[in-house]
Amino acid sequence: MPLDIAITDQDLPVLSTIATQAIELLADPNVNNKKIDELIRQDLALTERVMRTANSPFYGGRRQTTTISDAIFRLGLRQLRNVLVVAATGELFSGADPVIQALWEHGLACAMASQILADACEIVHKEEAFIAGMLHDVGQLIIYRQHPEAYGALLAEAREGGRPLPDVEAEHLQYFTHMSVGGLVVRKWRLADSVAEAARFHHDVEREVPRPVVCKALVCVVSLADILVEQLGRETPAVDWDGLEALACSQFLNLGRARLEPLLPRLTAALARISHQLRRESAQVAPGQGFGEARRTTAC
Repeated sequence: MPLDIAITDQDLPVLSTIATQAIELLADPNVNNKKIDELIRQDLALTERVMRTANSPFYGGRRQTTTISDAIFRLGLRQLRNVLVVAATGELFSGADPVIQALWEHGLACAMASQILADACEIVHKEEAFIAGMLHDVGQLIIYRQHPEAYGALLAEAREGGRPLPDVEAEHLQYFTHMSVGGLVVRKWRLADSVAEAARFHHDVEREVPRPVVCKALVCVVSLADILVEQLGRETPAVDWDGLEALACSQFLNLGRARLEPLLPRLTAALARISHQLRRESAQVAPGQGFGEARRTTAC
């Protein structure tokens, strides 16, 4: 039965002007470090969130940085862009709701997995893969925050029935899916078109959708990362190699078992690190503090 719920443009969250400008600047390989430093420091709250995220164990913060300039020096501009996206978008994941927390952990896991796969296939930028993996399910979050009861029931139906979420959405949602909403919000944030395509088509790789090859490669990386994270995150982790090799995304990227199996230690280590960090936050950190304020207003 179709659900009578809707998502309007007013429901799509916005990033701060400073965050949007900084993300756009960091996409330019010739960007001036001083200009980035001066821009981000105009937003004190964003600066604080970026520092917390950059200094977290997740980003290997052995030496604490206290300024944006220090963070640029330690992380490099490309990694700083990832940190900035995580910090800027993390306020969406506010609160202690277990559904939102699960979406946050899954987003982080897919970000890391997408980066590892991009490194392996060498046709997608690792930093772009990280951002696309991080945001691929942001549409779920937006719909859930607007309609927690109704959409939460759909998420539970898919999970408990072992069914793909797009199939459940197709039965109950008339005008949108989490993919279409995700694609719209990523475009609203003026991130790369390829990142919006990954949000829009990561469950739809089999269908012929006109797009540049680079965009299709990123969609395939995120789609494959999403599947691997799901399989490796089970109570008894197991990769379905036959099913994986039959996927259009695996074939497009030429990432079969022979190339993927050596990556499993890196993938499982990344997932374990994320899980450990988030458990540590829950146990030791008061709401609203710590690793990018993941439990209240910021990410990571």
